[in-house]
Amino acid sequence: LSAVAARTKSPVVIAGELFAKDGNPRPRVGDVASALASGKHERLHFHAFDVVEAGNSPPPVAYEERLSMLRQLLSDGESIGVVQTEDLSDSAKLADLLPTWVTSGKSEGMVVRSSSGEIYKVKPLFTLDAVVVGFTTRAQEPDQTRSLLLGLIRPDGAVLLIGACGNIPGENVRRDLLQTLLKEECESRFRHPSSDGSLYRFVKPTVVVEISCTDLQFEDSNGELIRRWVIHHESGAWLPIIDSHSVSMLHPVLSRVRTDKAADDLDARVSQLEERV
Repeated sequence: LSAVAARTKSPVVIAGELFAKDGNPRPRVGDVASALASGKHERLHFHAFDVVEAGNSPPPVAYEERLSMLRQLLSDGESIGVVQTEDLSDSAKLADLLPTWVTSGKSEGMVVRSSSGEIYKVKPLFTLDAVVVGFTTRAQEPDQTRSLLLGLIRPDGAVLLIGACGNIPGENVRRDLLQTLLKEECESRFRHPSSDGSLYRFVKPTVVVEISCTDLQFEDSNGELIRRWVIHHESGAWLPIIDSHSVSMLHPVLSRVRTDKAADDLDARVSQLEERV
């Protein structure tokens, strides 16, 4: 940092990403929290990707000029540097970078900047067909679904919880979904709180939804296996079975309700996880 400061003639504000290396090919956001909590600051690295302000003034409009500024300031740092960047004259050559930066699973994706100023994010994406086991409603709009509690069905008919999804696009979708779920509401001897502290209202395992995610994780930031409950629906009510290994979904988004899918161990099968973890 002192070397970088020595090369700076005037105040500069830099945008970048803090990450932690732990030997895995793809750093995770939880690794930063783990490194900070454990005092292993030598694992922390910072890669800059833009200049926000230079000399108390807006930076150059052209990104290549801002990138040049970053490289002059941060080119020789070991733990501080500039994000890897490729300069392409033909947009068709983007396809050559997709296997390494997007589809390999070793990176989060890439940011594409055009010469006219547009910025695009290209990230890996996959989908899961999951069964809805519970829901909450919005505090200010009680006629809308706030979040869904989701699970995957095991061969024995029990449901492994995989987390919740609150990213439901559109108020009309939230209203229609709530009307569907209210008809399926049932008793439960299992309780599960949502992120806002309210308890999920449970429903019969009849509604299947398609959820898009950027990734799945089976470990938390401390390297501990993620565990969630397995529950079973019988005699009109949900029963807790066992605490089991599960996953966390990264950036889950409801894509659609799968009226063409059945809530069984084929269409909403737990083996979908084996394709990712």
